[in-house]
Amino acid sequence: MLINEKYLIGYIKNTHNLKGELIFNIEDSFINKIIETELVFIDIDNLPVPFFIEKIKPHNNLFIVKLHNIKTIEKASELIGCNISIDKTTLKNTDIKNTEELINLEVFDKNNNFIGLVNDYLNYDKNNLLVVKNKQGKEILIPLNSDFIKLVNNNRIVVDLPDGLIDLN
Repeated sequence: MLINEKYLIGYIKNTHNLKGELIFNIEDSFINKIIETELVFIDIDNLPVPFFIEKIKPHNNLFIVKLHNIKTIEKASELIGCNISIDKTTLKNTDIKNTEELINLEVFDKNNNFIGLVNDYLNYDKNNLLVVKNKQGKEILIPLNSDFIKLVNNNRIVVDLPDGLIDLN
């Protein structure tokens, strides 16, 4: 769920030990993201407060997380039940469930060459595709796959495509 340019990815379920570790319950679609992320936002009094992750490890479909500057169980206890979000611009792959947010984003190759604008997307069981329209109006189909999509941020997508893929379309 997108809220103010942040994705709500889960909540803090409980504390883990006396040293301030927390148990994060993360939505399935963001499990890979939380492992890659260095910065999370925790909603405290309805305001997103940034915290750096020092350590994270999976534990029984949850995550045990040590946040920078949370060193006691008392401080950690204050965060139980708080929502966790990540900044939309920190997403590096495309496990984004709401592909409508990709429409009208500019697409560039890894060398920063403009390819086109995302015009549409096609949902297939095993292979979702971005429909990118180049300057000449030609449609280019790009698999919505982390092997090819390297970065998604506010207004651009960076892709690393195999040679000749653009010419196939």
